[in-house]
Amino acid sequence: MSISSRVLSVVALGVGLAMGPAVAAGASAEAPPYATTRDTPAPLPALDMAAGDAAAAIAAREAIVGRILELGHSKAHVRNWRRMLAGQSASMGDDLGSSELRQRVRNAWGAAVDQGFDIETLMASWRQRLAASASSPDLDMQLAFETSPLGRRLNDMSAAAAEDNPPAEISARRMAEAQRALARDPGRALLLQRVLVAAHIEEATLELMSSLQLATAVGAIDATPADKPRADLADVVAVSERYRALVKAQLAQTLVANYAQVWSELSSAELERYAHHLEQPDTQRLMRASAAIYSNLMRDAALSIGRAFARELHSEQL
Repeated sequence: MSISSRVLSVVALGVGLAMGPAVAAGASAEAPPYATTRDTPAPLPALDMAAGDAAAAIAAREAIVGRILELGHSKAHVRNWRRMLAGQSASMGDDLGSSELRQRVRNAWGAAVDQGFDIETLMASWRQRLAASASSPDLDMQLAFETSPLGRRLNDMSAAAAEDNPPAEISARRMAEAQRALARDPGRALLLQRVLVAAHIEEATLELMSSLQLATAVGAIDATPADKPRADLADVVAVSERYRALVKAQLAQTLVANYAQVWSELSSAELERYAHHLEQPDTQRLMRASAAIYSNLMRDAALSIGRAFARELHSEQL
């Protein structure tokens, strides 16, 4: 399972491309000592080449990130999250008396997810931002791991998990079985917890949950008529953070049981090797960069969905 599945503006690229015109303001060796306003300074080829080299380096890193995302089946996981977001409409409006109004609310939410969560745009941003912030050695290291025998096994399991969407009762039964198995093998439970901490999976999951809450809250605020009292977004965010702290205490056990199922075919020795890889300083640099970018992407998507929901709900009511 790659960094992309666990947990991304290309400012550096923009700066690199802008360097050529910016540094061309100097005069060539053959220019007159006092250039007039009609004189056009000659560009500096060496600096132009440096700008081109910088852009090429970022493009190369972006290609590596794209390969890592592909190996980790990241798009499938993003698609699943989008499907989960869209599925929230099924329970929306349950407290509304009118079936027509409930349907309007659900239609508006579905349209908002379509507008605010474009998979291709999100994947491109993920790829570009991580390429702009990560170093080539760190990316090369991660790609080497992804293509190693253990990395490929993890990615195969990631693909299977992305495609597995059992009914709720089957999922609950599997979870209970996994929890009983972990109770019989506390050593494996601790090893799984170690992997999840090093992979920043808990933070990523909390961010997804917070983003969903934020999206619905922003939609409700923006949909409030102008003549009615509306909540303040800062207060909503504060409540969300308190909710996040409460959920975090209960989330660890659920995640351990979930990943016990995903990685059930891994031996303890393989999990130990995986944990060792994750805990290396270069891997942690990449994980932290990825987690920060991922958090920003999810927050942006939540705000976009919430505001689109308000617009769509308004249009449904016209």
